Amino acid sequence: MEFTKTNNAQKGFTPLEITRLRKKNKENKSLTGFTLLETLISIFIIATAVVGIFSLITQINVTGLVLSSQLTAAYLAQEGLEITRNIRDSNWIKIRTIDPTFPWDQGLTGCALGCEADYNDWVLTPFANQYLKINNGFFNYDLGEATKFKRKITINPDMDNVLQVSVKVFWEIRGEAHQIIVRENLYNWLQ
Repeated sequence: MEFTKTNNAQKGFTPLEITRLRKKNKENKSLTGFTLLETLISIFIIATAVVGIFSLITQINVTGLVLSSQLTAAYLAQEGLEITRNIRDSNWIKIRTIDPTFPWDQGLTGCALGCEADYNDWVLTPFANQYLKINNGFFNYDLGEATKFKRKITINPDMDNVLQVSVKVFWEIRGEAHQIIVRENLYNWLQ
């Protein structure tokens, strides 16, 4: 100890300055590390941020899945309307070219409780609550891998020469039911 005092004194420090230096060194030592409380608070803040980020990523993935399914369902509903239009248009062609007494709504009137059809059918069949399958990018009921989508086509006569068509596509994601309904009126323009 004496050697240190002398050594400091030899460097030109007075005893008062040496005391101040020692005090300052003690204060600096106590301020240089983290306390246990500061470490725990830091870990809590970082853990909260990480959990928040992971829950946000999960929510974004679920939302993306729902939006992607909604887009597919909208296309499937539109396709259902196109199928009914094609049946009506085929009936018009038969009326014009083959038989003028052929009914314009042939094949469209038995669907008050629901029907099913896919792009390669020209006939609406009673609704059997089947899942659509996908085969080479096309949805149908016969071949391919089963999907989560079901389609129900409902047709009700509104008045003479008008049919109300409603196409409902429904599916589930993580136990939550979703649906899209598209409606349109079909008219007998030949009348």
